[in-house]
Amino acid sequence: MKTPLYSLLFITFVFIAFACQPQPSALTDAQKGVIADSAKAVAQQVAGGIQALDGAAVMARFSSDPDARFLENGFLYASYSAFKDSLVADFATLSTVSYQIDASNVVVLGADAAVITESFHFSVKPKTDEEVKGQGIASLVVQMRNGRWQIIQWHESELSPSDTEETMSSPTAKEGPAKK
Repeated sequence: MKTPLYSLLFITFVFIAFACQPQPSALTDAQKGVIADSAKAVAQQVAGGIQALDGAAVMARFSSDPDARFLENGFLYASYSAFKDSLVADFATLSTVSYQIDASNVVVLGADAAVITESFHFSVKPKTDEEVKGQGIASLVVQMRNGRWQIIQWHESELSPSDTEETMSSPTAKEGPAKK
């Protein structure tokens, strides 16, 4: 008889202990704004590093944690090191880069994470070839890790130069969407 009573008391105690745990509070608009600004600053720092052909500055904003993922134009890099090596090798072939974020949208996921989607345009001048212009989109998951905001997921897709020229010269791209 004592065992069921002790079991009931123990279960009641467990329920009360869990019920008394602090509940997460919703973020205020001001808090969301600070998080969004922090996430955008990371994206701007990456853009600045690209513009300066500074691989170290770019990679400083990316997480080297094993769960981080990096994708470009349909290619998934096996690791942070593979992504870094590819970036450094690409930068070594270029004489100049112009990289501009055209539009950016931030979705705050919580106090320590946000997702950024952005469109961008660029021009690159390889050391041995003519300048190439293009445009693309990127999505970034930015999370606070080890006391700093880091990119833990990166996806970038660029239109090929021929697709870019076709898109930029089409009547709908120049004039905007067709009016009904």
